[in-house]
Amino acid sequence: MNEKQQQIELVFWVDSRFADDGWLRVEEIDQTPTTAETVGWVILETKDILCIGSSRGILGQYCGVIVIPQCCVTSRTILGASI
Repeated sequence: MNEKQQQIELVFWVDSRFADDGWLRVEEIDQTPTTAETVGWVILETKDILCIGSSRGILGQYCGVIVIPQCCVTSRTILGASI
């Protein structure tokens, strides 16, 4: 995907989390997964991963890059195209 084709997306995805800092009985564990939201440029996508950059430099470099496993993505919304 080149820069002209990049889209800015809002991605919802499920993430892991710590259950608690101390000792817990099974019935005390909150089993609700964490849902995260990420907004940025889609800079790489394969069948396994979605790579989002939150900031883009004028020379084509990225900052705030996150690699999200595709199996964790629950929804995607296109917010716009790169200029």
